Amino acid sequence: MRHLTLTLLVLAACGGEPVTEPPPAAVGSLPPRPDTASCQLVGQPPEVVQEVVAGASPLSIPADVVSGAVVDGALWLLTNDGRLLDAHLTSGLDVTGDTDVALGLASSPSHPGQIFVLRRRLSGALRLSRFSLAASPATGFDPASEALVLESYLALGGAVAFAPDGRLFVALDDDGRLPEESTKAGDPTSIEGALLRLDVSDLSQGPAIPADNPTLSDLGGMGSEPTRIWATGLRRPVALTLDDSGIPWLVDQGVAVGEVHRVTRAQDLGWPTFDGTGCNLPAGCELQLERFPQSTLEGDDACPLVGAVLPSSTTFASLHGTLFFAQSCSGRVFGMKTNAPDGWLRRETVLEREGPVVSLIASVDGDLLLVEPSGAARVEAAHEGVPFPRRLSESGCFDADFAPRPGVIPFEVNAPLWSDGSLKDRYFEIPTDAAISIDDEGNLELPVGAVVIKHFGYAVEGANKPVETRMLIRRSHGWEAHSYRWNDAGTDADLLDDGDAWTLDVDQPNGAAVAVEHTLPSRHTCVVCHGLDTARPLALRSDQLDRSRVYGEGMVNQLEAMEAIGLFASAPPSRPPMAEPGDPSASADDRARAYLHTNCGHCHRPGGWVSATVDMDLRFDTPFADTQTCNVTAKSGELGLRLVPGDAEASRIYQRMSRRDPFQMPPFATTLVDDRGVQVVGAFIAGLSDCP
Repeated sequence: MRHLTLTLLVLAACGGEPVTEPPPAAVGSLPPRPDTASCQLVGQPPEVVQEVVAGASPLSIPADVVSGAVVDGALWLLTNDGRLLDAHLTSGLDVTGDTDVALGLASSPSHPGQIFVLRRRLSGALRLSRFSLAASPATGFDPASEALVLESYLALGGAVAFAPDGRLFVALDDDGRLPEESTKAGDPTSIEGALLRLDVSDLSQGPAIPADNPTLSDLGGMGSEPTRIWATGLRRPVALTLDDSGIPWLVDQGVAVGEVHRVTRAQDLGWPTFDGTGCNLPAGCELQLERFPQSTLEGDDACPLVGAVLPSSTTFASLHGTLFFAQSCSGRVFGMKTNAPDGWLRRETVLEREGPVVSLIASVDGDLLLVEPSGAARVEAAHEGVPFPRRLSESGCFDADFAPRPGVIPFEVNAPLWSDGSLKDRYFEIPTDAAISIDDEGNLELPVGAVVIKHFGYAVEGANKPVETRMLIRRSHGWEAHSYRWNDAGTDADLLDDGDAWTLDVDQPNGAAVAVEHTLPSRHTCVVCHGLDTARPLALRSDQLDRSRVYGEGMVNQLEAMEAIGLFASAPPSRPPMAEPGDPSASADDRARAYLHTNCGHCHRPGGWVSATVDMDLRFDTPFADTQTCNVTAKSGELGLRLVPGDAEASRIYQRMSRRDPFQMPPFATTLVDDRGVQVVGAFIAGLSDCP
C-alpha cells in the first residue's frame, strides 16, 4: 500500500519552523499462500503408531469368523458356530453339533500339525481341545484326534495364544459379571478369572506346569510349588497375543471400560477390586498402579473390545511392534506401540469404520486382516518406506539459515508458558488446499497434514543459543510429537528417539548466569501436557492469537492477517483476547487467570493428566467460583487450602509455584521459579476479600 506523507506547516513562536508529521504506520500482512507446502513430513519414524488405510483383503472371509491361526503354512479360520475353514472356505473341522459358541484358535511352530480350539459347549462347559491334521492334510483336521487340554464349568469365555517358546497361555472368564458376584478372580487357586501358562507338548497326562511358573505364594496364597496360573484378576478376557519377547498382551472387558494389559508374571490385574482404574469398593481403594491397565476405553459388555494382533508383515514392516485391537460396535480400530523407546504406551484411533468390527486376525504373511459384516479388509501402512527427516534441515520447513519457508506462519501468544526464561519462536503450516476451523471454545482445529513448530533457545554469553525444536504433526489418527536437539555449534538439530536433557548456564537480568536444565521430552511424554487421549497444540486458541505483531512491513492483528489469506474455513468468532500476564493495564484477575491457564490449566482441567480427585479447573474461561480453588482443601501433596483470599503465603497454589523441589508446580520441565508469575498470582490472591 502506498502511503502519503503530509507536511503541516506550523508557525512556531520563534521563527515559524516547518514541522513534518510522521507517516502513518505501515499495515502488515502475510504473503499469499504458496501452491505447495514447504514442510515435508509425510513419512513416519518406526517408533510411532503409523497412519494406516484399509485396503483390499487377499482373502474372502465370512462375517462370522472370530479367530484365525496358521498351521504348517496354511491359514485356518474359526467361525462363531464352530466350523474350521481353510483359505478357500473349505471345511477342515466341524464341531457345530457340540458347540454353543466358538471363542478362539491357537497354533505354534513348536506344535506342527496341531491346532487348539477354545469353545463353549452346549452343556455349558468351556472346553479347550487340541486337534491334529488328518493323514491327508487336504481333508483338514481329524475329529477323532481331539485331546482335552482343560475344561471349566464356571467360566463363560476366554482367549488363547502361544508364546514364542511354545508355552500355551489361556485366559478364562471370572465366574461373576459384577464385582459382588465374583468369587474366583482374586483366588490364586482358581483357574477362573486367571491367565494360565501351560506346557502342552505331551497331553497324555494332561498339560504340564512349567517349572518357572508362579507359585501360590507368588500369587498371594500359600505354597511353594509352581501353579498353572500366570496372573489373576481377569473379568472377561476377549483377546490375547504375545510379543516377540514372550510378554502377553491381554484385552479384558470390564463392566464399564475395556482394558488392555501388558501382563507380567504373578500380576494381579485388578478385578474385582478395580474396573479399569475405577475402584469397586465402597470404602475406597489404595492407589495400586501396578494393577492398572496400559489403556482403557469406555464401553460395556454390549460393545466390547475385540482382537489383539501384533502384525509380523513383511510388506508393512513399519507396523511391527504395534498392538491392534478394536471396539466391536463403534467400528473404531486402535493401535498402541508396545516397544516405544521410553516405555510409554499410547493408544491411537487409527481407523473408523462405518459398521461394526467382528474380529482381527493375522494372515499367513503376518498381515492384519479386519473382519466386518460386509467382508474383510487388509490394514496397510499408509507411508511404508517413506523416510522421516532425521535432521531439522531436512524437514523442508526452513531455509538454509533456518528462516521459515513460504507457508510456514510465525505467531505469538498472549500468555506464554514459563520455560525458565527460554526464548521461543512459534510457527505452523497447513496443507495448501485445507483450512482451519475453530470450535466453540476457541480452539483452532488444524487439518490433517498440519505441523506446529516451536524453537527453544536461551541467552548464553549474550547470544541466543538454540537448544531444541519441537514439532506436532496432525496425522489422520491424531497429533504426533517429535523433538530435535540442536548440536552445540547451532548449525542443525537431530531427531530424538527418546527424551533427553541439556544443562546450560543461562544469562539472567542481573548480569549473573545460572544453571538451567532444559528437558527434551520423548514423543510419548509430550502427551502428559498435551492430552492423554486427545492430544492437541495448547497455544492455538483464538484468544491467545488475538494480538498484533509484525507481518511484512508493519503491525497487524494475527487473526486478521491469517483470515486475509484464507487460512480459516470461516471468520473467527468474536471473543475477548486472553490477558497478557505482564500487562499492567489488564486487571489482576485476568492476568493471574491467564497465567494459571497456560502454566497449570493443561493438566488441571476436566480430563486432564492429574487424577480426577484433584478437581481444580484452572482454565481461563472457567468462572472463578467453579475452579475449586477458593478455600478448598488440597487433595494431594502437602495439605492446606488451595487458595486463601487475601493471603497468598497461606495458599497452596502460591506456595507450590514459588518453590523448586518435589512439591513444586509445575512438577517438571522447569528449574527456575518464575518471579514475575509469582508476583502476578500473589497480587491477585492478595486482592481477594472473599470467595465468590
